[in-house]
Amino acid sequence: MDLEQKKSAGAEYSISEVSRLTGYSVDTLRFYEKAGLLPGVARRGGRRRYSVRDCHALGIITCLKNTGMPLDEIRRYMELGGRGEDSVDERLAIMRRQQDSIEERMRELQLCRERIAFKVWYYETARKEGLAGLQRDIEATLERYRRETKRNVSFDTPQTRKSGGRLDEASAGGLAIASTVQQTKPIRQRSRKQ
Repeated sequence: MDLEQKKSAGAEYSISEVSRLTGYSVDTLRFYEKAGLLPGVARRGGRRRYSVRDCHALGIITCLKNTGMPLDEIRRYMELGGRGEDSVDERLAIMRRQQDSIEERMRELQLCRERIAFKVWYYETARKEGLAGLQRDIEATLERYRRETKRNVSFDTPQTRKSGGRLDEASAGGLAIASTVQQTKPIRQRSRKQ
């Protein structure tokens, strides 16, 4: 029986059913409950019984985790959900912050994708033609990349400024590309916690 069937039947899920349906281990589900991410999971005869609402809450937790929200903030959001109307403004603020964070992360990842796309092109071209032609002149290499890939990017690294635009092996290895963003900062790592 799937979630929709159980929902219409008003049934509940055992922890093993939730584990099977969500892919979370039983231990992770227990951890989420103990950590306050899933407060109020019912017990019947000493066994956890997950409601459809609990399963939907797991979906929200998964979404927030996947977007890099720390567990403490997820816990806060889930606690606020139990307060009803009084917490709508605070929950909205949390979601807006997360939305902004996701947008920033997507911009950072797009820039990283551009850099990697250049490196793939650079090494594929070097495999066919050798490095000598690519290393001679960074501006010519960049113009060729733009022409062949139809991407509008520019280089700006300390190595290329020092060398007057010459692209040698060392600078080619660390070559930076900027499209709409000229400088990037490290992308925040996701929390290693469950």
